[in-house]
Amino acid sequence: MELKEILFNDFDGIYAEMEKNFIASERRDYSEQKNLLNNPLFKTYHIIIKDKKVGFITVWLLKNCAFIEHFVIFEEERGKGLGEQTLNMIKQIYNNVVLECEPETLSALANRRLNFYKRNGFYNNGIEYFQPPYRKNGLAVRLELMSYPTPLLEVEKVVEEIYQKVYNR
Repeated sequence: MELKEILFNDFDGIYAEMEKNFIASERRDYSEQKNLLNNPLFKTYHIIIKDKKVGFITVWLLKNCAFIEHFVIFEEERGKGLGEQTLNMIKQIYNNVVLECEPETLSALANRRLNFYKRNGFYNNGIEYFQPPYRKNGLAVRLELMSYPTPLLEVEKVVEEIYQKVYNR
């Protein structure tokens, strides 16, 4: 498995997968997302196995951690352990990793996702955290803030940096 940073000409395929896997309130619009490719703090990687693209992951390079914003294994590739392999690569590259996850009480799928991250060494920091809206007039969303390899020591600073750099708040 390898992670390969996307090029501008790869963007349309990635965005099409974003539209398939994330409702509008969980992603930026096309032009705003594409403009992030110019931001040196933002990385989008294809997840590749044997020259085949099997998913993508977006990562923000923050001061003391890497923040995973979007993570998708393509539907036909799920259930093969590729999500775990991808997280292991990300954890090796970035050491300190933070991500958002729906509360386990939201749905059976949210419960599966949260447990997936826990099985892969992530800690639920147990704080009240709200993801700012991606779109004008959107609503903030209650999420769990998870971290690897340990619980966050300075949660407020990490949240403040996520709000500023990722969500422009």
